[in-house]
Amino acid sequence: MGKIKELHLSNLNDAEIDEIIYKMNEDEERKYQEWINSDEYIHFVNEQLNESNETFSFSDIKDALNWAVSAINVEPTDIGKDVYDILFIEKVEEHLNKIRYDKF
Repeated sequence: MGKIKELHLSNLNDAEIDEIIYKMNEDEERKYQEWINSDEYIHFVNEQLNESNETFSFSDIKDALNWAVSAINVEPTDIGKDVYDILFIEKVEEHLNKIRYDKF
């Protein structure tokens, strides 16, 4: 990396290097402004809002927890607590996703 930097920047003075960096920042800012004004950005924000507004009833969550407990056929001591916790969370999410898609 140092050789590449030296090859490209060795013939430039500090002002030229600063100008290159400034232009890179301007380009990134321009791309960002274009993105936030695009339909793609609007779609992205709407998806994020839809995901964050997802609500389940207390009984949905209770059912998901109970389902996860019954769906796991191994003991935490057999696979380790960390792996068991991951598996448990996956099962809860699986059940809640099923509820979400069944509603639509």
